[in-house]
Amino acid sequence: MGNIIISSEREISATVVPNVFIDRYMLGANGAYVKVYLYLLRCMSGDGHPFSVEQASEELDETEKDILRALSYWEKAHVLSVAKDKDGIKGITFLDLLAGPSEKSAKAAVEKTEEVRTAQTDAPENNAPIISLEAKRKELYKEKEYTSEELNRLCGEKDINSIMNIASTLLGRFLSPVDQNFILFVKKQLGFSEQLTIYLFDYCCGEKGKRNIEYIKTVAVSWYEEGVTTIAEAEDYNIKYSESYAAVNRAFNLGRLPGGKEKAMVLAWKKKNYSPELIEEACNIALMQTGSPKWNYANKVLMDWEKKGYKTLKEVKDGEAANRSSENGRKNTSYAKTNTNSAVKPAVTKSAAAYNSYPQRKYTEEEYDNLERILLQN
Repeated sequence: MGNIIISSEREISATVVPNVFIDRYMLGANGAYVKVYLYLLRCMSGDGHPFSVEQASEELDETEKDILRALSYWEKAHVLSVAKDKDGIKGITFLDLLAGPSEKSAKAAVEKTEEVRTAQTDAPENNAPIISLEAKRKELYKEKEYTSEELNRLCGEKDINSIMNIASTLLGRFLSPVDQNFILFVKKQLGFSEQLTIYLFDYCCGEKGKRNIEYIKTVAVSWYEEGVTTIAEAEDYNIKYSESYAAVNRAFNLGRLPGGKEKAMVLAWKKKNYSPELIEEACNIALMQTGSPKWNYANKVLMDWEKKGYKTLKEVKDGEAANRSSENGRKNTSYAKTNTNSAVKPAVTKSAAAYNSYPQRKYTEEEYDNLERILLQN
């Protein structure tokens, strides 16, 4: 078959991918890392597409830890420069790939980032294949395949049956053999308790809105690698990689994980879809108004904005500016009315008004003389 020419008759708003990235870097990276790189290019395309780790996680259907892992990968491969401080990522810069390291050193950087391990012996004639950590992870977390008889028997166990009923409700569908196999993987191979497995589905399907089994598996493996064994530890892990808590930390400068009530508040804010920028602004206001990191004050600010229908920081600023303008207009109108009334109508007291309404008697000159004479005699 001859060469196929690809063309287009339509104008498109395009995101440009450097050829050198495709030729030199893309083939050595896993699909999730390539997705993150392309997403970053899209965010840089100039039309104001925002970027945050939390937003990228939502749109790419990857965990926040996977987004951070991808950024670290491309940074070590000399594709990106990631600026950080104690509060987290502050900026991302695309490096000049043509002016970057040679193909050989770039490949070495990629291999180092992936923690590539070789099965080669010291013998030069042995050319054993290189096995990456990613391949080892896939092998390690490969789900065991069950026969239909084994599935029926295991699904009849009380705790597994309970998990499957709840998972079916949260997923919004009847469980397929793939779904059932995954639940057995989590329960039997990862060793999750019944409560933690249910929370896994509740967190992914409810809080994150993700019903893709691959996404849920990624979260489960992340928890397993971090040593998560309880719901409380899972919540701490989720908070640790949460943009919402990072926003609180930036404003209050806590430098620690939140306590029980604080954690519940952050989770409530996430469920209400308050953006990290909105949360940070509310915390800044709380700090300025009270002089200390008052969580309850910040929560009242957020609730007030919610009642007013503000969903973004821009809406908050625009709404407050409009309110100030309206208040100034009312004050000026009131002042003008007061001045106008005082110029046209002089103030009249109640007693003066009563006196003027009483019928006044008229005296003749003779009567005045008689009155004067009576007064002198007295």
